[in-house]
Amino acid sequence: MRFLVCMAACTALLPGLVGCATIVKSDDQVVEIISNQDGIRLSTQNYQDYELQTGMNKLYLRRSVDDIPIFIRCSTGSGSHMAYLSTYPSGWYVFGNIFSWGISGWLIDYITEKGWNIQKSIVASHYC
Repeated sequence: MRFLVCMAACTALLPGLVGCATIVKSDDQVVEIISNQDGIRLSTQNYQDYELQTGMNKLYLRRSVDDIPIFIRCSTGSGSHMAYLSTYPSGWYVFGNIFSWGISGWLIDYITEKGWNIQKSIVASHYC
């Protein structure tokens, strides 16, 4: 009987713990940067520089409510270009809080910026 009561209590608490993106998501998200040439340099919002290789490059970027600017410097000498990675609210932020944390969960997720996702990929070569 105790086992059944414990299982019922855990089952009742579980939706409240998984609804808030702040609890279940990390600060960073993987973004794929695709390049068809070596030597393209990239600077992100946290002032980290990356040199891209041909193919798919994976970067870990901090989640943000605002679109994320990246600066692309081309290896061909065609200059620097600015691109934006768009951000959008995740399903956790929109629907998870309806069933568990409500308005307080929305506020927490918005303040911590974990309720947002970054677009999954960008082709850097398009800017060069």
